[in-house]
Amino acid sequence: AGDVYLWWSDVPVVRSLKIGNFTPPLSIESLTSNRDIMFMETALPVQALAPARSSGLQIGGPAFGERVTWALAFVRTIATTDQGDKSKAGARIVGRITWLPQDDRDAARLTHVGAGLSVLAAPEDVQFKTRPESHLAPFLVDTGALHAADQSTVLGLECLHVDGPWLFMGEALGASVTGARSAGFFGGYALFMRTLTGETQPYDRTAGVLARFMPARSFSWRDRTYGALRVGARVSYIDLDDGKVAGGHETDLTMNLTWVLSPYLLFKLEYGFALVRGRPNEGDLHFVQTRLQIDFY
Repeated sequence: AGDVYLWWSDVPVVRSLKIGNFTPPLSIESLTSNRDIMFMETALPVQALAPARSSGLQIGGPAFGERVTWALAFVRTIATTDQGDKSKAGARIVGRITWLPQDDRDAARLTHVGAGLSVLAAPEDVQFKTRPESHLAPFLVDTGALHAADQSTVLGLECLHVDGPWLFMGEALGASVTGARSAGFFGGYALFMRTLTGETQPYDRTAGVLARFMPARSFSWRDRTYGALRVGARVSYIDLDDGKVAGGHETDLTMNLTWVLSPYLLFKLEYGFALVRGRPNEGDLHFVQTRLQIDFY
């Protein structure tokens, strides 16, 4: 399922109003379009702890000359989701704020920091689980359903630095569950990406997320241009073990090669290694995956 919503801009006081089905505002990697994320899949802690696409309303927008963005959403997940956060509740309140302490457009250099918070109101049960960073793999770490939870809170911290063709990004996420089976879970990831052909990763200052990558010269047999080439690596970790909850823990290493033929056509090749412990199915997993991505918007 994709985002489907009505959106009004330039709304007095609240900046903008969104009503419909969308991704709640927590985690830069979760909020960045699947079209624009660095790797084929989001990182382990984002898959497990960031809220899945939900229905509701959201307000917020840029401020202070687009150096700051803020968003506040009131949502409810009303359908089965493939996201690792399977928690059920009457409602969820999610907020996020970002800031650009450095924004030198002439030098193609910026630094982004942000924080997000998600709180489940009257949870029915709470559950977090995740696959390795391959959509075809099974869920390998899983808390199971934590019934009779009084409250569930997820906190996320994020950082992004772009310097010409270099990009560095990382996030840390933690979840706290109180009730009959109180527990705490956490995870994080760090990645780098290098554009070998020299282009800079675009950034959407109105939303505080990554934007569509644009090669300097699209692929053309006639003009003998070959698009853009990018390489990257990411290490991620998730720990879903605490007390009586034996959800397991996992470390992933994923390497990526992306050939961007045009702004609307790219090819990705990835190798990943997952190390799973604390589960009956513990062990090591290797995967190789490719994607030919074509979009029209």
